[in-house]
Amino acid sequence: WRLRKMAAKIPTNGVDFASGLAISDGNLTFASGHGISFAATGDGTNDDSELFDDFEEGTWTGQYKTNSGNATMHSTNRYGRYVKMGRMVKCWGYFGLAGAGSATGGQGLKMTGLPFNITNHANDYNVVSVGYYSGLALEDAEAGIAGYIEISNSTIVFVHTNTGQTNNSNFYLDNLTTDGHLMISMEYLTD
Repeated sequence: WRLRKMAAKIPTNGVDFASGLAISDGNLTFASGHGISFAATGDGTNDDSELFDDFEEGTWTGQYKTNSGNATMHSTNRYGRYVKMGRMVKCWGYFGLAGAGSATGGQGLKMTGLPFNITNHANDYNVVSVGYYSGLALEDAEAGIAGYIEISNSTIVFVHTNTGQTNNSNFYLDNLTTDGHLMISMEYLTD
């Protein structure tokens, strides 16, 4: 005798589990656009959704650039990781510069390659934290480096953190020396 796998057919009105559901092996899979609904709680006054409909994790490749072109990345220090839970994306990575490439030293430093675009909403700008850096070429008033993600884009814009100044200023490719490194992390919303 040969046993065949059988799939259960769920009635169109669904199934109600009064005491929970245990899966001894395998995965619980949802069709695209569906997930776990927390709508019964209704906690927030301005909530957009209570549906948890996505989770993934993976890697991303960062690329330093300026408006004129791409810089040459360090051969091994150019990768990051990400976790996406619903619409929230958490990214981090360690990125090194090997040379200017086709980028221009006197132009603002950016990074492309984030795994998802940030939303197209003015209130969703988000900061990029630079927790570690090496090989910076800064003047005395330029205390360090920070960044933000451009709206409706997957590009990081780096800025100086200045002492005694009321605003940040551009962080240029020239401010990151050859073999300079940045360790960054960020969280942002995607569509």
